[in-house]
Amino acid sequence: MESKDIVELVTQVRLDIRELATEIRNLRDLGPKLDGVKDIAVRALDRAENAHTRLDSLDEAIDKINEGQNWLPKLITSCVITTIIGGIVGAALASILGG
Repeated sequence: MESKDIVELVTQVRLDIRELATEIRNLRDLGPKLDGVKDIAVRALDRAENAHTRLDSLDEAIDKINEGQNWLPKLITSCVITTIIGGIVGAALASILGG
């Protein structure tokens, strides 16, 4: 190898080392940025969990409202059954008592 080739090779190695040093600095600068991203991600997860809890509460409230709306059909059905049974009992008593 000639000395010119050696000089070029050393120069290339120096340039590569400088490039690596720059990349290492950039990686160090990423550390605080990544911490900020992590904090944002944790807050987003907390908000999502809170929203999920609120949705569960809303589902429970809607279920209670739906259950509360079933009272009218149940009342009407009970009244009809009571009237039919009362009519049958009344007819039976009238026929027994000769009325």
